[in-house]
Amino acid sequence: MALIGGFLTGGLSLILSFLGPLLPGLATTIGDTIIKSKQTQAAREGKQDEAAVSWSHSWLSSVTEANRSRVQARRDEGAWGPLGLITVGIGSAFVFHVWFVVLDSTPWSLFGLLEPHKIGSWKVPMPGDLAQVELEVIRALFYVGPPSAAAIVIAKAFRR
Repeated sequence: MALIGGFLTGGLSLILSFLGPLLPGLATTIGDTIIKSKQTQAAREGKQDEAAVSWSHSWLSSVTEANRSRVQARRDEGAWGPLGLITVGIGSAFVFHVWFVVLDSTPWSLFGLLEPHKIGSWKVPMPGDLAQVELEVIRALFYVGPPSAAAIVIAKAFRR
């Protein structure tokens, strides 16, 4: 048994004496490889972050510039650009029809100079769904909001 123990101890000593000088170099090489790998990964992630920030900045700049151009175009266009004319046209037709309906559905007279108007004599067409839509539009236009909304509008006006 002593022979086996001595052989193992001697064999282990022989192996360690052979590998002793190699182990520190091997450990250093493995450690350097791991460190370089992590540094490479960190550098790549840093470049990706820089690219994302750069892209986000350029996108935000382009959106801001597009909004400035749009505002300038609307300012140059004035109130009577295509959108303004379309709005006036549609609004005028709506107002004209509403007044026709109102005048045809009420008995009125020009300061007593004419006999009172007969309700429905003009036969202004009023489709069922359109009546509800026009009523909602009139409510939306003439709805009186809560006092807090009026206070906000007044505050905004004085802030300018």
